Amino acid sequence: MTCEDIASMKRMSDVNLLACLKILTLLSYILRDLDNKFLPMIGSRILQLTHNHGLSVFSTTGLIILGHVLSSKGDKVGLKFGKLAMKICENAPNQYKEIVPGMQTQFYGGISPWFESVHDSLEPLLKAYAMALECGNNLASRRCSCRYIMLAFDAGKSIVDLLSETDDLKDTTQNLSPIVAATLQMLLNLSGSYNDLIATISGDEFDISTFDDSGILDTRPSVYLLATINAYIVGDFSLALQYVESCTSQCLSPLEGSILHPIQNFYAGLVLLAIGKQSGKQDYVYHAKGIIDRLRDISKHSPKNFLNKVHMLEAEIAVVSGDKKQAIANFEQCILLSKENMFKNEEAIACERAGVFFLANNEVENGLRFLSQACVCYKEWGATAKVEQLMKKYPSLKIELKDKPISDLVVDSESFMSIENTI
Repeated sequence: MTCEDIASMKRMSDVNLLACLKILTLLSYILRDLDNKFLPMIGSRILQLTHNHGLSVFSTTGLIILGHVLSSKGDKVGLKFGKLAMKICENAPNQYKEIVPGMQTQFYGGISPWFESVHDSLEPLLKAYAMALECGNNLASRRCSCRYIMLAFDAGKSIVDLLSETDDLKDTTQNLSPIVAATLQMLLNLSGSYNDLIATISGDEFDISTFDDSGILDTRPSVYLLATINAYIVGDFSLALQYVESCTSQCLSPLEGSILHPIQNFYAGLVLLAIGKQSGKQDYVYHAKGIIDRLRDISKHSPKNFLNKVHMLEAEIAVVSGDKKQAIANFEQCILLSKENMFKNEEAIACERAGVFFLANNEVENGLRFLSQACVCYKEWGATAKVEQLMKKYPSLKIELKDKPISDLVVDSESFMSIENTI
């Protein structure tokens, strides 16, 4: 049955069947948090009832579940099912409006980013969150706030803007979920709200050593992902590796099939390569190569969100193997793609890593230029504490940033061309 066939079906009118579908839909909300392996069974049952008795607003649950499974495998039919679910939601009767924000969260936070820019999901997710609050749907408001803050952070949205939004991302009980609180703590850390840049996400708003996940499946792996990113940006690769290993051994499975899984893979790959270079252990490099293969496949249907990440990891692989030409070529592609697709955070990280690479090869002028551009990007992102950390570590950066206009520090294709001509 095609999407067109489903859209043209008769409408379900049997009140008993509608009540049954509503129960299945509510059950799917609960199972997403507690045991998601039964979701495909629920989705299949809803679609079977839809096929036999007609279309309803609850059919969106089955379409979203199936769409999510297909999308996570790179099948664009999943996106079509998701868009059909959104179309049905537009015409949902008022008495069933409460289920709409949950469907929107799952589409914009779980289906669309497999194919379309993650930036396109952010505003719809905020609207879904507002609708969930208006409807008094606590489950949907919590899930939507969590998915929004994770994707907005990954997308490199301004830290200043995110800080202004986090206090509003409360559920209907006026509480911040652990994921939102952990993100808030990390944002405060990066913004310079504390005296020094802190490698752990522990402070006034959140403490990773004591938080309660309340038995919700994706809370702990999401928090470990945030902790991994924070430790990596700070430069504490050993601590970042601990979080990667804790996530992998204890709780990674809830992220599998989620758009957060390849993001976790990306940062795990960066950490493994950083540790591999420090230790010389090839096991880390081997595992990172497997991650690159997976992300390369994903980038074929989601290039705007993942192709820059593939080039970043390939650059670090080349650094570890001593292939200077490939390292420069991949740093170039990562930086240009990050800029083109508005990932200011990943542009900053790539510039920093390129600068460190050039300094390690005794190319001080190039190293300082890329580190200076990293400072510019981190500052534009809002990571003031990271800028301070880099200037303390590399005192010459203060002179570089003071004496040269921003236009002289910009890294573009011409910059890389001049470098490549010297090899």
